[in-house]
Amino acid sequence: MNDVVAFQDFSDELCKDGSCHVTGDLIAFADFTRRVLRTLYESLFASLVLVALVIAFLTGWRRRALFIPLIASSFWGPAIIMIAIAVFDIQVNMVTVVVISMLVGLTGDNAILFLLSSRRDDLTDGIERRGQGSIQCNLLMALSCLILLLSYFQPPRTLGVLLAAGLIAALFGDVWILKGLLAKRENR
Repeated sequence: MNDVVAFQDFSDELCKDGSCHVTGDLIAFADFTRRVLRTLYESLFASLVLVALVIAFLTGWRRRALFIPLIASSFWGPAIIMIAIAVFDIQVNMVTVVVISMLVGLTGDNAILFLLSSRRDDLTDGIERRGQGSIQCNLLMALSCLILLLSYFQPPRTLGVLLAAGLIAALFGDVWILKGLLAKRENR
């Protein structure tokens, strides 16, 4: 796909006046992929900002010290998967876009659940009350994603592994990193 994009950029450079252009299925697919990726990054940023705003609203002024631990733990899962995609040079395509979109969609869910279920402004209470259910739900979702490993085609297998890894990373951030950040804050 990179060769097609490079060829298209080269042809656009040759035909700056718009007198010619390349066409075909591969060119159309390359254009589509570029637009999807640009939309992904724009929506990723917008989604993370919206999650941060919701958490800021729910923590309010009284519990504002909880904002940073909640944001850090919530953004952990998507950040780890984005870093893994870059480090392992996993091709960004429609499958990886689906993975990132799903993980960003789940960002902040547990933080909001813990905030709303906490009593007496004690977030640790909310984690204790709803953490077990959150762990069970995430593990079941991660295991369910592994059914895609049985696919004949490689993209669904990649999707299954990335989704399962992302859900486990998000769970780790949502529960244990959050607990660690709260304990560190209380020790100060």
